Amino acid sequence: MDMLQTGVRDSGLGTRSQHDVRTRQRVIVERVWPEIDGGRFPIKRTVGETITVGADIFADGYDLLAGVVKFRALGSGGRVLSDPAGWNESPLVARDNDRWEGTFTVTDLGDYEYTIEAWVDRFGSWLKGLVAKVDAAQDVASELLEGAELIQAAAVRPKEEVRLKEKVRLKADTTETGAPHDTVVSGFSRTEDNLRLLEIADLLRSNAPQVARVWAAKDPSLRALMDARPDRSTSTAYERTLICRVDSVRARFGAWYEMFPRSVTPDPSRSGTFREAESRLADIAAMGFDIV
Repeated sequence: MDMLQTGVRDSGLGTRSQHDVRTRQRVIVERVWPEIDGGRFPIKRTVGETITVGADIFADGYDLLAGVVKFRALGSGGRVLSDPAGWNESPLVARDNDRWEGTFTVTDLGDYEYTIEAWVDRFGSWLKGLVAKVDAAQDVASELLEGAELIQAAAVRPKEEVRLKEKVRLKADTTETGAPHDTVVSGFSRTEDNLRLLEIADLLRSNAPQVARVWAAKDPSLRALMDARPDRSTSTAYERTLICRVDSVRARFGAWYEMFPRSVTPDPSRSGTFREAESRLADIAAMGFDIV
């Protein structure tokens, strides 16, 4: 049976067993919802609905985590292997007790597929540790050097890896003339943002007063730039890609009336016509039916 029709697709893990994957990756993604019978059947929504996808996500140690809900429209005919990946993403938000949630809105009829990918937030974890040591009045010279390496790695990371590990398509920003250009995070082009990151990395390595370097590391704009360039080289994707079947709004509710046009006739000696059946539509609507 076609995997697409059953509501689950291979997430790209190949023939590796689940145990083998878990021994290689720190982050665990499980108990994804909504998911029907282990992905055997697709969930169903109507056009315009927002889907909240949740999962238990955790890892060993005390590092911070981050993740996204990945989704894309397949259309009514599904997706063939020659089609581009075309993933869109929505960030996951931590709730409580290792539970994370993200949302996306279905806007077209047909099938969507969705899954979850999560990873260790290396920069966020480093920043959390740096702030804790600074608050405890400890020397953080070595920590600043570590942060400089993380920032420089993000600045020189290949664009394809930055944009997404599996050739994920991001919605391209456009200039006033409509020409596409690099993704903008801080109001500047990605190239300018990368240069800004390299400047900050050099500052953290410099002989400037430590307090100035700490303030540079704590700058919210730096966090935004780094969040746009996560290190997803060891990320964990959920073992299944799930399907959402999107119907029209009428499928959510409605009163259906079934009729046989040939029976709608004022003359018992002949069958009815479509024109005569059409004349009954106003009466059917008056009875509260909205679908024939």
